[in-house]
Amino acid sequence: MVERKTGKQLLHYARAEGRDLLEHEALRLLEEYLFTVPPFQILPHGEALSAESLAGLPYPLVAKAVSSQIVHKTEAGAVRLDIKTETELVAAIREMEAAIRERVPGAEIEGWMVRPYLPEGTEIILGSIVDPQFGPAVMVGIGGVFTEAYRDVAFRLAPLSLLDAEEMIEELKGQMLLDGPRGQNPVPRGKLAALLVQLGTLMQENPDISECDLNPVLCCGETLVVADARVRVSRVEG
Repeated sequence: MVERKTGKQLLHYARAEGRDLLEHEALRLLEEYLFTVPPFQILPHGEALSAESLAGLPYPLVAKAVSSQIVHKTEAGAVRLDIKTETELVAAIREMEAAIRERVPGAEIEGWMVRPYLPEGTEIILGSIVDPQFGPAVMVGIGGVFTEAYRDVAFRLAPLSLLDAEEMIEELKGQMLLDGPRGQNPVPRGKLAALLVQLGTLMQENPDISECDLNPVLCCGETLVVADARVRVSRVEG
C-alpha cells in the first residue's frame, strides 16, 4: 500500500519542485487543519482511463484537470460541473483536453480530480497572504459574484483569537447574505469563525505557504465545505 503523504510532506515536495500545491494536495492539507473538504478521487490521464477507473463514481460530480501549469482552471477550460453520467464524464474529459491544448499549450495533465457536485448555498471566500513586514494575514469575504462586485472583505493578522474572527465576520457589509437569503440556510458563524482561526494557525505553522485562496467555501446546511482551494508555495529562501 502506498503511504499517504502528510500536508507538510506535500509542501516539502512542492517547494523542492518549485511549484504550488495541486488542488487535491491543498485539500489534504486543509483537511488536516479541520476544514471540511469534499471526498475526491484522482483518475489517470490518457489511455489509463478505463471502465474500471470510472466505476462507482458519485454522480453528479465535478471534474478538474490536475496540472501544475494550469493556475486558473475556468479560464483554461479545465473544469466541468454537474456531470451526471459516465458518458458525460468521458465527453467532458475529452473536451477539457482539447481546451487545454488550445489555451495552455504545453501544459502537462497529470490526471483528473473528480468530486461530488455540491448543492447551491451561500458562498464565502477565505484567504491568507504573507505581508513582508507584518507576516501572515487572514481574510474573509462574501464569495461568488459578490467578491468582485463589492470587495466585501475583512482582514486580520495571524494568529487570530476567536473574538478576532467574530469581529471580522461582523465587519462584512453583506450580513443579509450570511443570514440566508432566498430560503437558503444561514451561514453558521461560529463554525466560520473557527475556520478563520484555523487558517491563521495553518499559515503560522507552515511558513512555506505564501498565499491561500479558498473560494468558494459553500454553506451546505450546518457545514462549511471548501469547494475550491489554491495554495501557493513561497519561492523565496527563508
